[in-house]
Amino acid sequence: MPITRFPPAFLRAAPSGDAEAEAAFTAHAAELTAQLGVFTAALMIVFTLAYWPLDALVQPEPRFSEAFATLRLRALVVEGLAIVVLTRGGWLRRHALGVSTLLYAALLGSFGLSLGALGGPDLAWLADAWLGVVPIAFIPFRWPHRVLATTLAGAMLPAMFFLPYPENLQAPAAKGQLAFGVFAILFTLAIGEVIYRVMRRDFFQNRALDRANAELSALSGSLAARVAEQTRELRALAGHLDAGLEAQRRRIARDLHDDLGQSLTAMRYTVARLEDRLPPEAEAARDLTDDLSALLDGTAETVRGFLSELRPRVLDDNGLVAAAEWLCERLRATSALKCTLDVDPRVAAGVRRLEPETALVFFRVLQEATTNVLKHADARAVAVAITAVENGAAWSLRVEDDGVGFDPAVATPGFGLLGLRERLRARGGALSLDAAPGGGTRLVATLPVALSAEEAP
Repeated sequence: MPITRFPPAFLRAAPSGDAEAEAAFTAHAAELTAQLGVFTAALMIVFTLAYWPLDALVQPEPRFSEAFATLRLRALVVEGLAIVVLTRGGWLRRHALGVSTLLYAALLGSFGLSLGALGGPDLAWLADAWLGVVPIAFIPFRWPHRVLATTLAGAMLPAMFFLPYPENLQAPAAKGQLAFGVFAILFTLAIGEVIYRVMRRDFFQNRALDRANAELSALSGSLAARVAEQTRELRALAGHLDAGLEAQRRRIARDLHDDLGQSLTAMRYTVARLEDRLPPEAEAARDLTDDLSALLDGTAETVRGFLSELRPRVLDDNGLVAAAEWLCERLRATSALKCTLDVDPRVAAGVRRLEPETALVFFRVLQEATTNVLKHADARAVAVAITAVENGAAWSLRVEDDGVGFDPAVATPGFGLLGLRERLRARGGALSLDAAPGGGTRLVATLPVALSAEEAP
């Protein structure tokens, strides 16, 4: 069984801090003492006034009523003075520890002076008053100052009880009361030291925590700035790579069209010339040339489809709407998918003035979305809509299918959609995906548009 260290951690003295930390703790202790002193004085005023009418019922003898009336008047003066002094700023507020000690010592002295007039063989009033020494334990003094302050406040009570009334020293209980007073002072010192250590450790722990939080906040801010900068750089790089990729696609498409396309045309022309030169009886050779012509036609069609995937001429020549119509027509021709296209009149009116790069982004989104529908959705129909939003400042492309859908919480978007999302973000746009198992999928891409005024009607 592990042995518990003694004293407990919260009672051990907190390590000394640097000069700045110690000054901060001193200021904190003074401010806390001032606030606690004002609150306590106001509370004592309330209790003093509230209990005053009951004196005549508890102690009906005139000498008791007079003594307690005097005690309450003196206490009200000291309590009122405490509120006035401790609510003032400046030097008095900064030295609230010493000021509060003097005020509390004066309060205990007023108790002793008033109760000493009552005397009595057992000095019962003094025995009760000794409890008043204990609250000074809440003033957060360091040990040497604590001994001085507690001794001063504790000595004021018996001094004002016995010195103006020396006959009280002759009472049988006098020595016992003085001995109990010494115990009360020692007990207050012990309690005060415990409270001080707990308060000091809590202060420095909170200070260390605040410093750590400040450093963490600064580090988080630095990391956030670095992440934002890296994100901007990555998006700029992604935009540069996309531009390079599109340029490469355009070059490949042009080269294939110019070189391979011309070569296929030349081969088809050569086969036709060969057929013309074959004698009528060369049926076997003519069958071979027919097959070769069919292969050349199929290859040419494949090349045209490949060129359309790389860079559809219809997008460059006729704009986004025509390219979307061409893509939907191709879907209907090459698959059993029913594709419908709905174009906002404002889009149709401004499509000719749309920036080519913006039109290309929209087309790539549509191309990727319809490809995903064909590959994964198992859908019967897909609806495409291009609408103007935000009073025409942006356009929205919506692709919605009636397929099997998926659970976005489980499935993750492919790299194609991630690339499209980053491409849209780089141009100030956004991509949203709404799907549910068995409920189809809806993809919406929104992008700010800038229409040139060159061809404005």
